[in-house]
Amino acid sequence: MYGPSGGQMMRRAVLWSIGCVAAVAAVPRLFQTANTEDIPVPAKPVAKPAAQATHPTDNGLADGFTDTYQAGRGNQFYVTAQINGNSVPFVIDTGATVVSLTPSAARTAGINLASLHYNIPVSTANGHTFCAEVTLRQMKLGHVVEYEVPALVMKEEAFASLLGMSFLRRLKSWSINRGVLTISY
Repeated sequence: MYGPSGGQMMRRAVLWSIGCVAAVAAVPRLFQTANTEDIPVPAKPVAKPAAQATHPTDNGLADGFTDTYQAGRGNQFYVTAQINGNSVPFVIDTGATVVSLTPSAARTAGINLASLHYNIPVSTANGHTFCAEVTLRQMKLGHVVEYEVPALVMKEEAFASLLGMSFLRRLKSWSINRGVLTISY
């Protein structure tokens, strides 16, 4: 047999989700001594045409463009994305398997929390909790728009929502070099 079975893949996905939520629970501890002057300001993208010629891509954008983001406090990338047309702050987390929303971010994005089923068990530094699976109709970061993005909604509030790999893996490429995140589409 080549590669893991479907059951093994599901276990791996759940374990990655648990790790993602554990990271969300740990991030507030990094900022416990912060005051309001230390709250990070989301980076604004700077679009630059790449050297290649452009042609349409599946998401309707021209290929061959990049957005760049400067690292903020703690060498983290704080960005604001649009979910279903609503602005939501995120920390970019390449170790998070999926986009993970805090309850307040989910409300801002227009998600009805009362209709969610928190049936995905996760373990965090603060103990065990549950998340709800959702699909984000539309998610926009800078000049990139993606549709039907898998995500989790955390049951308890956390420091930040995580922009994870369920969005990032859809990009043509992304890289981090000397405190600059570059995404290509």
